[in-house]
Amino acid sequence: EAVQTATTAVKAYPTVAVLVCHLAVAEAALGHTQDAEAAFQLAVNSRVVPPVVYIKYADFLLDRGLGERAIPILRKAVEDAGDSDELKVTLGMAYVRTKDFASALALMDEIGEANSARAEFVLGQMHLANRKSDAIGHFERAIALGYDTPETYLALAQACADRNYDDKARAAYLAGLNRHPGNLKLVAERALFDKKSGNLTSARQIVSDVLARQPSNSTFNLIYSSLGKMRVDDPVVAAMRARYKSQAGSLHPHEQLRLAFALSKVSLDVGDNAQVFPYLNTANALSRQSFPYDIES
Repeated sequence: EAVQTATTAVKAYPTVAVLVCHLAVAEAALGHTQDAEAAFQLAVNSRVVPPVVYIKYADFLLDRGLGERAIPILRKAVEDAGDSDELKVTLGMAYVRTKDFASALALMDEIGEANSARAEFVLGQMHLANRKSDAIGHFERAIALGYDTPETYLALAQACADRNYDDKARAAYLAGLNRHPGNLKLVAERALFDKKSGNLTSARQIVSDVLARQPSNSTFNLIYSSLGKMRVDDPVVAAMRARYKSQAGSLHPHEQLRLAFALSKVSLDVGDNAQVFPYLNTANALSRQSFPYDIES
């Protein structure tokens, strides 16, 4: 529906960059990576391009590990827009993702006081990429200065976990969930942290609580399947199989991908060996469709 609405708007106003960008974001959300790429290209080549369009395109590329392509787009945007801290912060993240830490550090020195919290977040990501303990302080300062997004709490927890500060990592997850109750990314990462820490009982409880409310949540179906050996009489397993069988043709590609991976693991656990590779092949094919870039790109 979002794609249809955006397409209608673009047909009426094909040169309005923000509308074309909305179409690109909608296509990306559906896993239509190539269509999204084409729409983003059209948007950034419009006559008037607001900073948000460049940022959305850059985020799309960064999410796919294509920081090298995002950097020249953002450099041009910074030059065109002049003194835009928001663009500089996004460019700083692109530098971090491509491990050009010197450029990231130099750029953050240009960030104004009003955006210092976001600059602290970028600096934290830089130190996190280097696995340095300084990352923790930067993320804590970002939160204290008001950039207390779910992503900041997630990064703080990861930085603590990387240093084996498990209690601090757990506290960061709890603080994040207290600030952003029900944020499923935080909930999922907390469950995965407990799994990695060997606390399978807590991880299962967290995931089971979500699935009790949202039994069709494919992200948590996938995590659930990883928490030990599955049983054929498990009601969660039965629900996953039934949904995949009845809705496989209409599922969002990302949902089908996660369910296929989960059911491949389930099939292996319950001895249904004939189904392991069909599920796995489907998941791998969907993964290639969602990220159709080879290593040379």
